[in-house]
Amino acid sequence: MLALLTDRKSGEVCTYEIPAPELRPGGLLVRTNYSAISTGTERATLELSSKSLLAKAKARPDLAKQVIDYARQNGLKAAFDKVHAKLDTLTTAGYSCAGEVISVGEGVHDFRVGDRVACAGGTYANHAEINFVPHNLAVQIPSQVSTMAASLTTIGAIALQGFRQAAVGIGETVAVIGAGLVGVLTIQIVRAAGCRVVAIDLSPERVERAIEFGAHLALTANDPALASRVKEFSRYGVDAAILTAATDSAEPAELAAAILRDRGRIIVVGAVGMGVSRSNMYMKELSLTLSRSYGPGRYDPQYEEHGIDYPIGYVRWTERRNMEAFLDLLATGRIDVSPLLEHQYTVEEGSKAYADLKNGLYTAILKYSGACVVSPKPSSALTPARPRTGDEVRVGCIGAGSFASSIIFPILQSSKGVRLQSVSTLSGAGAASAQRAFKFQKAEQPSELLNNPNVDAVFILTRHDTHASQATQVLNTGKPVFVEKPLAVDTEQLAQFRKVYAAKLQAGRAPFVMVGFNRRFAPFTEKNPPILCRPSRTHASPLARQLGAASPGALDSRSGRPYRRGVLPFCRLGPGRRLFSHRECGCGRTAERHTAPGRQYCGRFEVRQRIRCQFTLSDQW
Repeated sequence: MLALLTDRKSGEVCTYEIPAPELRPGGLLVRTNYSAISTGTERATLELSSKSLLAKAKARPDLAKQVIDYARQNGLKAAFDKVHAKLDTLTTAGYSCAGEVISVGEGVHDFRVGDRVACAGGTYANHAEINFVPHNLAVQIPSQVSTMAASLTTIGAIALQGFRQAAVGIGETVAVIGAGLVGVLTIQIVRAAGCRVVAIDLSPERVERAIEFGAHLALTANDPALASRVKEFSRYGVDAAILTAATDSAEPAELAAAILRDRGRIIVVGAVGMGVSRSNMYMKELSLTLSRSYGPGRYDPQYEEHGIDYPIGYVRWTERRNMEAFLDLLATGRIDVSPLLEHQYTVEEGSKAYADLKNGLYTAILKYSGACVVSPKPSSALTPARPRTGDEVRVGCIGAGSFASSIIFPILQSSKGVRLQSVSTLSGAGAASAQRAFKFQKAEQPSELLNNPNVDAVFILTRHDTHASQATQVLNTGKPVFVEKPLAVDTEQLAQFRKVYAAKLQAGRAPFVMVGFNRRFAPFTEKNPPILCRPSRTHASPLARQLGAASPGALDSRSGRPYRRGVLPFCRLGPGRRLFSHRECGCGRTAERHTAPGRQYCGRFEVRQRIRCQFTLSDQW
């Protein structure tokens, strides 16, 4: 299918051919007819992506701090590799679309194939021909509303949630500061609720358009008579100010404080600076409230991913109910979005649409041909088998998250005799990104990868709760499987896996299953290095012997090198603690150098014989 993806390193948006998502329980597969580009959120994301690494760090000091903390714990090279692995990816774009249901997942009872739906979600309602959307992030479109108009539903729900946070009533005066896409929708919602609206923006053109969208008074932010004109219009000052601008400056908040009445309310919807002076807030005893996206339930995995709704008696307006309410406003004609639907582009013209947004467009509507169809592929359509070349192992990987991209894929890519054959992810975008970065031969759906005859072994690198079911599917294909820890998250999953494994043994097969082990930072490992590493005169320590002898050829997840017999690969020493007095590290470095300030642990500590530990930055102090 076709989808718009963003290059995190350069900020470029291009149309890619990626695998379609697969249907999962609790959700829908939706064939997208239209999707709306958000000029605020999406353009801000692109601007951040297009900046240099240093500029990105200045723009997001919170992320820069996370990188610094990671470097302190794991070393500069590990932090550098992790950052570049994160940036060298393609990400999905868009969060508001509308289309037709083409498949309904298990546990979903209020949707049918053929229903028209509006969809939400930053990782679900993307600019793509096919989207998987959880149950609580999709709503039915009323017959009076066109599918194109419904593509703005999520953005409308953001405006509606900001209005609800203002808690205004009939006759009150509301200032909307920032007359962009969310701003003009907010203007119409506030007017429909019986309030008087003052629109303020830096752009004279948008100020004029704000009157067309329903504002009773529209002013430019640099108008010297702004405060007096607002006071004259509202008599006492505005009751609430909804900030829908997008700027790092705190000027919108300062402006709101200047024109609000005593004990007025500031509601922050857009990404604005909030450094409003205390004196302005204090003298009027103003309140400041943030509006979180499109309502309660947003960012709650139980609500969005698992479909657990909030009781209406306790939470009247969830994000889904806000979406329904916005569609009702469209259906009754209280809101008119037709002026926002003028600029339309095909998905193939997506990059042009983003470029045109810089010219002052409120939004751009992407339209889709509807030619993409998702259906089970017959056996005859599967990838034809091809003979292996020599002794190479053709690897398929399910999952391409941070750990897979920064640890597993580089190890496999640099290993002789290993061919990166296929990669798959739930969304498809991650698979396309991994294919580009690590030169996989093919990006496909998980079910296609499992049935691909050109895949000899499978790596399971997905979310923990999916490991057991996916590993069981691999067992049924008879292929070796590596499962990143844990194998299962509960006894039920483990029992089911053991049942399948035992059945394979009884059938005369010997399935190969390997589970990743990554406990070098576990409290027990950190506090007890002498117990774990102390060898006898004739034998290595039990743990070191188990790692070396019982798992020949296993790879150290940190350095990518094979574990050696009798070598404990993750002996951690606390700051300033000396190496064991009876032995030096095999790399030739002295104990003093290993325990220099800021160096906390040696990547490997040989416990049986003097073997060079091949210490590099990737082993990390």
